[in-house]
Amino acid sequence: MDRRETSRVPVRLPGSLTVLAPGAHNSKQDRAVPVVVKSISGNGASLFLNEPLRPGALVKLIVEDDLFLGEVVHSGPGEGGYHVGLHLDCALASLSGIRNLMLALFREAEGNREGQDGAVPQESRPLRNGSWPIR
Repeated sequence: MDRRETSRVPVRLPGSLTVLAPGAHNSKQDRAVPVVVKSISGNGASLFLNEPLRPGALVKLIVEDDLFLGEVVHSGPGEGGYHVGLHLDCALASLSGIRNLMLALFREAEGNREGQDGAVPQESRPLRNGSWPIR
């Protein structure tokens, strides 16, 4: 009996997984490893990678231009690597679209402020690489 809330969609997508907070007995953290997403649903994903992960580990999964945050539910050996199941808690679709929107809003705000005193506070500007400073 399948206990999933949403149906699985079989896929074969390359991605990158980073352990944000290790689970029990899992010391690996802050290092992205390549993965292949085998299936995905509204709140979960099945991955294949070259190393095991501990259940309970909090992870960041990047697939194409989308970012997912979740937790490792299970991990086990198979097919020359490891199958990992994730419960996904949060998704941000189209990271480049979000970045472009933020830059457009910044430019709009900068234009509005120039009418006042012409200066935009440094902490309100994106960094040279286009990312935003964390406060």
